[in-house]
Amino acid sequence: MSQQQHSIKKQIIEINLSSQTDAFELQNEISRIYNHKFIPLIDNLLSQFSSSEIIYQINQLEIDLGNIDIHHLEEELVDKFIEKFQEKLPQAIGVSTYNFSQQTQPYIKLAESSILPVEIADLLDETAKERDNNSNSNKNQLKFGNKRTLSEIQLVKITNIEASELNILNYFLQTGMLPWWSEKFSKQELEKCCDRLLTNSPNKVKYLVEQSLKEPKQLQRLIYQFSDSILLKITGLLTTDADLVHFIANYNTDIKLIFQQLKQTKNIPEAKLRLTKWQGIFFTLFSNSNIPLNKFRFTQANLLHITTSCGINYSEFLNSLIAQINYSMKDGKYSKSTLAQILAEIKIPNENTQINLLSSELQQLSLNKQISPEYTQQINQLNNEFQILLNEIKNSAENQSKQRTRLNELEKITQSLKIKIQQETNSQQSPLTNRNDTFTQSDEIYISNAGLILLWPFLNRLFTKIKLVEKNLFINQISAERASLLLQYLVDASTDSSEHILPLNKIICGLDLLEPLNTNLEITTEEHAECENLLSAVIQNWSILKNTSTEGLRRAFLDRNGILKVHHDGWLLQVERQTYDVLLDKIPWSIQVIKLPWMNNILHVEW
Repeated sequence: MSQQQHSIKKQIIEINLSSQTDAFELQNEISRIYNHKFIPLIDNLLSQFSSSEIIYQINQLEIDLGNIDIHHLEEELVDKFIEKFQEKLPQAIGVSTYNFSQQTQPYIKLAESSILPVEIADLLDETAKERDNNSNSNKNQLKFGNKRTLSEIQLVKITNIEASELNILNYFLQTGMLPWWSEKFSKQELEKCCDRLLTNSPNKVKYLVEQSLKEPKQLQRLIYQFSDSILLKITGLLTTDADLVHFIANYNTDIKLIFQQLKQTKNIPEAKLRLTKWQGIFFTLFSNSNIPLNKFRFTQANLLHITTSCGINYSEFLNSLIAQINYSMKDGKYSKSTLAQILAEIKIPNENTQINLLSSELQQLSLNKQISPEYTQQINQLNNEFQILLNEIKNSAENQSKQRTRLNELEKITQSLKIKIQQETNSQQSPLTNRNDTFTQSDEIYISNAGLILLWPFLNRLFTKIKLVEKNLFINQISAERASLLLQYLVDASTDSSEHILPLNKIICGLDLLEPLNTNLEITTEEHAECENLLSAVIQNWSILKNTSTEGLRRAFLDRNGILKVHHDGWLLQVERQTYDVLLDKIPWSIQVIKLPWMNNILHVEW
């Protein structure tokens, strides 16, 4: 039998006692028995029952062990647990009988801390007292059980690896996190997972992508997380035109190189250009236009989307683009490029062409009956300004430069409004609800970098020194996002993390948890040096660490599992304890409550 991994989100043992005498000692003893005896037994029994191809998702499984003799606590607990577990597990899953062996190969993952919560419930009500008085040995017996019945918790979902991976991808696109039960994928592993699904379940992936196109943040996350190779495969799901898909692949390569040379785009961050380019590609392929899409219309639509999103004059951009391609073709760089042929057919709009195009766009927007009153008002205002400008152009030959500037501005506003309306219309066509099943839903967020909070006193100085923070606030959103990536570099020296490991980073940097992040960090020499200096300063100020290396600090304290929960005035972080955490008693700064100037909420810490 191949070794399997079984995940348990939460384990609770509830014990009813006749009094509180020795309750604390009993709690510790039962916790010890559970960790040393029950966990290997549960793993063994689950491994026997399941196969590597089938996944059982059980919302809740309750087992009533009845009365336990306190003088034979461990023996009776183990024996009764084995008996009841073997009885209840098949029943919960819908199997009448199953033969279990007694071999043990412990490998079980607990989603919460390895310290088992044991709830001691005193029997103080009159009914309980009467029941205990009627018991022959109430002083020496414990009652294991709960108030709910088995019928209330028989919520079991039987699935397979492929369906499980689809669930993971769906959850990630919606939230930027992974389900609590998922393995901890790296960014590369998540890419491979998506690639497998594109091969094995293309129609289901297509559905997820179509839903993402209706939610701007989900589409942004899709583009940020996955490589051009994966995104090109996704375009093949949105069109049956294989030639167009091949053209898009070449276009993507060529336009990336040209953008690095054009004056209008060379100073725009590469990540923003990549985002707007792919947004335009997906919007064009997903549009409901009745006009057949060809290479010419695709190129025109994508370039128009990029220039509108980046605030670039479309006519001037086309002039520069064609000139750059012609220059590059003389050097033989684009001799085989289809893009050069397409651009040769695109006409630089003169004033009359621009007026006709703008008039047509405004007319189409005015006829759209599905848009909100807010956008209708903006369209009416644009129409009025357009008519005023037309009269000025018709009746006056003066101030042509000023009129052309106003015409360009109207065109830019109209295109931007068109994009917003398209996104809103798509969303209205298929309203999204929370598509995560009840098994996946969770009030906790499980993280692996909880030790990051040890660094909080040093962060303001770090971010100020590398010019991300000014006067105790991040300069802009981009600075806050970059800071969240640098926090992860402090934890594990990585520069290409997956978004799902960064919830704590977002909270510390005052970012929305659902805000997509471009996680590819090109760290500068200065940032690298300042981060290393910070870690050295932590060791120096925490004198008991003495000669610990920065890598040792990362492994021992920063790279630590934890659970984030919503708190009444912010967040609560519960950190998994390790044996060497006795050194925390010597740390010269407090870690119980954290509130940096730019943080939106207080972070409470239990370590």
